Amino acid sequence: MVTRLAIIITVVLVMFWRTFKYGYIIDDLESVKPKDQETKKFFKRVWEHLRGQKYTDSRLAHILSTGLHCINCCLVYLALGRTDLSFLAAILFAINPVNNSGSMWLSGKPYSMGTMLLLIGLWILPLMPFIYGFTIWWSPNALFFPMIFLMHEPWWYFLLLPMIGYLFSKKFRSTLKTRIKGGTDEMVVIAPRKLILVCKTLGYYFKHCLFPVRIGMCHSYLHTFGLTEKETKVWYKLDKYFFLGLALILLCIPAFINRASPFCFGYLWFIFLTLQWCNFVMVNHPITERYIYLPTIGLMYMLATMIIGTPFMWMFLVFYATRMFYFMPAYENVMTFWKSNTENFPGVAMGYNQYGLGLLSFGNTGSAVDVWVKGIQQRPNDFRISFNLANVLIGSKMFPQAMGFLKTAEENMDKKQNPEFWQSQIDIMKQECIKNGYQFQDTTIGSSS
Repeated sequence: MVTRLAIIITVVLVMFWRTFKYGYIIDDLESVKPKDQETKKFFKRVWEHLRGQKYTDSRLAHILSTGLHCINCCLVYLALGRTDLSFLAAILFAINPVNNSGSMWLSGKPYSMGTMLLLIGLWILPLMPFIYGFTIWWSPNALFFPMIFLMHEPWWYFLLLPMIGYLFSKKFRSTLKTRIKGGTDEMVVIAPRKLILVCKTLGYYFKHCLFPVRIGMCHSYLHTFGLTEKETKVWYKLDKYFFLGLALILLCIPAFINRASPFCFGYLWFIFLTLQWCNFVMVNHPITERYIYLPTIGLMYMLATMIIGTPFMWMFLVFYATRMFYFMPAYENVMTFWKSNTENFPGVAMGYNQYGLGLLSFGNTGSAVDVWVKGIQQRPNDFRISFNLANVLIGSKMFPQAMGFLKTAEENMDKKQNPEFWQSQIDIMKQECIKNGYQFQDTTIGSSS
């Protein structure tokens, strides 16, 4: 056992050591503080970095993220029986690139921390009721975990854990209500037609976790669902992922009958824990990799039963390690991250918007405009890109070019996401145009007065 744990730790450290020099991206930046505000007491400083409350040392922050991932990989081996299968599953899980949000993204720590707690509870079963309540408070990915005890002793945890979870879920319920209020009507409505999305999302995640070729924060698939009526209608059409997802759900019946089988246990683990993220109610990204960190453990366990002792074992190990290795540089800074997203998912307007903001923060205004124009070509009525283009062009005194984007931004403003604030900013830009002799008319581009 000790030798195998040492191998798992070595694999993780060899794979992720270079991430220790990486910086901060997206949500991380909200907690970054100057070095002179660093907490002097070491253990308090570690806690702040672990919780993401205050970042003053990016190296320490990344070491902690990698350390959590390393612990989780070891726990996969321990909690799933300390067998050859669980050892291979742990290695596959360690290097599978879909786990990048849990292993490298600092703001993804709640998902990896929640996974660690749940695996400890599964490894030391008497602790599970106590751990589960705390995990529900800490992380959103614990909600469906009691379903594991439909396949694992003691079965009555399946009934007990949800009651415990409810007592500790006040913060989760509050966050969920806020997210639902901010979603469009189609995103949050509960209707039979949303079962199409459940099947499609499940099918997409299954394929993506087994064969992660394109990786990033914002995937093209389902990305525009709920934004406009025209864009939403497209996603209700049946496609290959719908039929794959439907088949996966139907296969749960024979899998549950044979749930004692390691293959079926891993399969049902993946299905049960992915259902939480299958967009029956869409409260954030429709597809993103941090959601799938915990479910991937089951899929890798299932995969291990299929490939152990065969040449396919080495093929998957090399494929996962290589893909992860070449994706890692995306995490160096906010610009490399969003640039990678535009390369992997060129149809996602949000990627261009965030990449442009990253360039702008470094003073590369011209490059930011070029990137936003590419984003507008992908989604001509995107509010965020239109707003940012109008703002930068007005700041550059390019009023005729800005006015069309300003009008597009106003027409496509989200009525649920701080509309008063955004309207006030648009009015300020309008007044700036008027002050400089340009008036808004019914046409897309205003004319000089």
